[in-house]
Amino acid sequence: PLFEMFGLVRLDGAMYAPSPLSSFLTLEKRGKRRFSLEEEEKASAPGKYSEGRGIIVETNYSVHALNADYVQVQLLNLFLAPKVRFPNLFVGLLTRESVRKALDMGITADDIIAFLEAHSHPFQVGG
Repeated sequence: PLFEMFGLVRLDGAMYAPSPLSSFLTLEKRGKRRFSLEEEEKASAPGKYSEGRGIIVETNYSVHALNADYVQVQLLNLFLAPKVRFPNLFVGLLTRESVRKALDMGITADDIIAFLEAHSHPFQVGG
C-alpha cells in the first residue's frame, strides 16, 4: 500500500507502473515544455497558489499537498486522515470518519470544498 501513496500501481506480482498523476508530476515530454507559456503565466498570476505548491485531489479521495507549509498541513489534518508526510509532500485520505470528525468540530462540507479549491494546484483540472 505504501507504493500506492507514491503514485505506483501494482500490476502483476512485483511489477509496478506509475499512475497518471505521478507521471504528470514527474515526467516531461521529450524536448518539449510540459505546459504552455499561457498556462504557466496563469499559474503564477497574483492570488494563485504557485511556485510548485498546491493541493491535488484524486478520484479515490487521496489528497496530495505539494510543498505544504506547517499551517496548511495542520488545516488538512482537520478533515483528512493523514497517510504520508515528507518535507515536500503530504498525503491524506478524505474518509467518512475524517469528514464526520470535521463536521463535529463545526467545519462544513462547503468549508472543506472551498479550502481545497482555494489551494488547488494550478494545473489540476477545474482548479
